[in-house]
Amino acid sequence: MAVPALAQGAPAGGKRTLIVSPADKVQTIRFDSNRMPDQASFTIDVNPVSNTAAPKVFGVVRGDLVSDEGRRLKAQNVTLTVNPNGLNGFGITARVDPAQAKAGRYTGTIQFGGPGYSNVLPVTLSVTLRDKASSAFLLMLLGWVLGVIFKCLVDLFRTDGERIRSSASVGRWLKRAGIAYVALLGLLGGVIAWASTYYPNHVWGAGDKDWLKVLAAAFTAVVTGTTLADMIPGARFKAT
Repeated sequence: MAVPALAQGAPAGGKRTLIVSPADKVQTIRFDSNRMPDQASFTIDVNPVSNTAAPKVFGVVRGDLVSDEGRRLKAQNVTLTVNPNGLNGFGITARVDPAQAKAGRYTGTIQFGGPGYSNVLPVTLSVTLRDKASSAFLLMLLGWVLGVIFKCLVDLFRTDGERIRSSASVGRWLKRAGIAYVALLGLLGGVIAWASTYYPNHVWGAGDKDWLKVLAAAFTAVVTGTTLADMIPGARFKAT
């Protein structure tokens, strides 16, 4: 709703101000990989309290929500609803439709006020989105494959030297005793790396570094897991 001036002076009876309850001027909506509309709800209180209904409060979105990477979530995708909550308060609902927005942390300002109030109350709206877990998981699988290949090359170089390029040597490595331990421990390491890198990061995919971190973490964990497999009796690759 377009309101020319949110604060136009307090009534003659005294000053009335708007405050957020609880006193947190940052409201966050965490979408994760979901792109369906969601909302944040909070309360605005009027101070001082009165036994008469507080004047109407208007809310406006001051421009687009902008991510750290400079991407924009249009202001028209944010809908504000203001409803009276008793005589001295208002219930606020900020509903956001992320549509096809890319991963990132988007922040913007919503303001509340109106005739009869001495202040315009700014509230920061923060929206977090991330790419799908499946995307990170596929990247982990790539790291797993690269880690296993690296382990194979290291083992062949250690045992076969110049014959490292021999298809027969590669085949012998794949048929080695304990190959299942190598694959499973490597995969376990990759899954742990994927989960610990993806799930704590609610804006995963916002930058290229996120993809590289999952790939590097998975590769490192897979190499570690496959190396640990060598400690299992009979599983270490040996020269013939």
